[in-house]
Amino acid sequence: MTPSLTIIIPVRNRQHCIAATLDSIAASTVLPACLLVVDNGSTDATADVVRQWAAAHAHGGMDIRMVEESRAGAGNARNRGLEECATEYVYFFDSDDLFGTGFIEQLSHCIAGDGAEADIILVRTRQCVNGVVADRFFGHPDTLSSHIIASTLSTQSVVYRTAWLRRLGGSDVRLRLWIDWELGVRVLLQKPATCVLANGSADGQPVAYHTIFVHPDSITGPSLAARGEALMPAFAQVLADINSAAIPDGERRQALLALRYRANIVAGQLAAQRNGAVAHELRRWVDNSLPAVSAWHRMMAALLRAYTSLGGRGAWRIALRMC
Repeated sequence: MTPSLTIIIPVRNRQHCIAATLDSIAASTVLPACLLVVDNGSTDATADVVRQWAAAHAHGGMDIRMVEESRAGAGNARNRGLEECATEYVYFFDSDDLFGTGFIEQLSHCIAGDGAEADIILVRTRQCVNGVVADRFFGHPDTLSSHIIASTLSTQSVVYRTAWLRRLGGSDVRLRLWIDWELGVRVLLQKPATCVLANGSADGQPVAYHTIFVHPDSITGPSLAARGEALMPAFAQVLADINSAAIPDGERRQALLALRYRANIVAGQLAAQRNGAVAHELRRWVDNSLPAVSAWHRMMAALLRAYTSLGGRGAWRIALRMC
C-alpha cells in the first residue's frame, strides 16, 4: 500500500551525490506518493541531474517533481516544499544521504495501525562519521529535555502530518544553523500525538533506517567553529520558544536547565575547535539570559564544558542524567 506521503529534498550544489540519494529512494520496497526536490539556487549541474533522473524514472510509480526556491537557506527550501505538498504526510530528507529500503513499507503499516492518529511519527536513523556507521541516539525522543540536549528530532527522525506542521509554521527561516533543533523544540512544546515507528526486524531488535553522512560540507557537519556565530540566534530563539510556551512551570524549569547544559557543552566544543570568541559569547549568554540554578548544576555544567573543551566526548549523556 502506497502511503499518502511526500518526501521533500532541499538541494544546493549536490551534482556529485544527489542521484545516489534519489536512487536509494527509488529502491524502496514501497514508493512514496510524491518525491519533491527543491533546488535552492544551485550554481552547478544539480538541476540538470535531477531533471534527467526524473525523466528516467517518470513511469516508476511515484510523482517526481522539482521546484525552485531562490531565497537561500534550508528553512526556506523546506517551507517551499511544505507549501507544495499535497499529501497527508510529509518527510524531509537530505541530498547527500541514503534512504532505508524498507522504511516506507514499515511506515505504511504504522499509519494503518498504531500511528493512525499521530501528529508525528518518530524514526530511528544511523550516522556515518569518518566511515564508521552507528545508530544515532534515540532514547526518549519525544521528551523535550532529551531533544534540547541530544537533538533527537533531527531532520530524518520525524514524519509529520502535513496539516499539523503547517499550523505550527514549518521551519524558522530566520535561522541559518540548527533549524531542525529549534523546530523540534517547538514541535514538542505543542504536545503532539506521537508514535514511534515500530521495528520491522525478525529478531525484534530496533531498526535504524537510512544512513546519514556527516562530513565538513554537510548541514550536520562536525565542525561548529566556522559557523559558530550562527548558533547564537538558534539558542536565543529556543529560549524564546520555551519562555512563551503554555507549559507547567516545572516543565519550563527542566527545559531551561537542559538548555543550560546544551549551551555549556557547545561552548566546550567551540573552545576545542579554536573558536574561543563565540564560546565566550555563549557562556556570557548563559549567565545573562538563563535563570539561576543550584550551585550543583552550575558546577556540573562547567565541568562538562571543560571536559568537552579538552576533547572529551559524550558529555551530553551525562547532561541527560542531570535533567
